[in-house]
Amino acid sequence: MLTMYSGTKLTELPPGVSATHSPQLRKRGSSTQIAPTAQAIDTTDYREQRRRIHHEADVVIVGAGILGCAAAVAFGKQGRSVILLEKSLKEPDRIVGELLQPGGVNALEKLGMRACIPQSSRTRQAP
Repeated sequence: MLTMYSGTKLTELPPGVSATHSPQLRKRGSSTQIAPTAQAIDTTDYREQRRRIHHEADVVIVGAGILGCAAAVAFGKQGRSVILLEKSLKEPDRIVGELLQPGGVNALEKLGMRACIPQSSRTRQAP
């Protein structure tokens, strides 16, 4: 499971990715929910419910740039739960590390993320 938190509206997330906007912050131990008994709920369902309520994950990645997104997908394909944090999804007004060399494009293709590269950014490869 991959969950992405951001203060802005998210669009065109890959399949299986859920978006949660502006998560509610609370003090540790302030949850008012009572944990269900072992007889009341399957252990697997309980773990998933706990992860969602308490924002728990196997992996937490800070930064939803190319590397952060690729890492999140790779961990997710390994069956790990991932939380991906991004301060803002607005395009920055400065140059950032969003340049992909051919090796980076190949890595994204291996992860099945070729469609995430805008068509206008794709270059033709030499024959």
